[in-house]
Amino acid sequence: PHKNHDEEECKKPVISCDYCFMGEKVEDDTISSKCIPIYVSRCHHDRWTTAHAVPRKGEDPYAIQASANDLELSGYTDFVFKSDGEASIKALKRRAVEELRKKVGEVRVQYEEAGTGESQQNAHVERAIWEVEGLARTNVFAAEALHGVKTTLDHPLRIWAIEYAGQMINRAQVSSKDGRTAYELRKGRPYRRPLPPFGEAVMYLKVALNKRRRKYDDRFGTVIFVGLIERSNELRLLTPAGVIKVINVKRLPPSQR
Repeated sequence: PHKNHDEEECKKPVISCDYCFMGEKVEDDTISSKCIPIYVSRCHHDRWTTAHAVPRKGEDPYAIQASANDLELSGYTDFVFKSDGEASIKALKRRAVEELRKKVGEVRVQYEEAGTGESQQNAHVERAIWEVEGLARTNVFAAEALHGVKTTLDHPLRIWAIEYAGQMINRAQVSSKDGRTAYELRKGRPYRRPLPPFGEAVMYLKVALNKRRRKYDDRFGTVIFVGLIERSNELRLLTPAGVIKVINVKRLPPSQR
């Protein structure tokens, strides 16, 4: 019998990556109130998808660290790193691998670039981009409807919705081929932790300073749930002062969410 394309690729893990944009593409490809550059990757072997809003295309420090962390969490030390032939994504791939080698030591990487105009050669990540963009929009619109607000394109809620879209795809999207999620393929078990909807207000237990708490201090704070920390599976929460991470949260009554 003939082997399909996926079976051939399983001989060596392949990770495809590319950029996309939400909003209006601008000339300098930097994040703004009109444009969010997004770095997306997908592993062909276990279908693991990652998505990050990045400050700009190319060798941006945040994008390099994000890509290197994604590669490290994959666990692969011998893989194909695939993209199109655009200079900015090629540069990012090489810098991310350099950073990966600083973290884990020797890594064998085969770089592969699709030809100009040959988008089908990078079809895995093109599909991932379509899924991430759609789910990020859905999460943002649902959060806006929940709170009765309209956010700007560079609002933190929209930025974190992009990363959480990839996390949701990995945990909830069941493949018609094998009936499993990407999380189950990579971790060996289904993801069963209940999570609040994206953008919902939740309560978290505040950590007392110096392990002492004043009796009249509030023990709980109200924050917005915006995603997960992959390495520790902590929850990412949005506060007026920035982002924090905690292990557990408490959902509020429906009228307060």
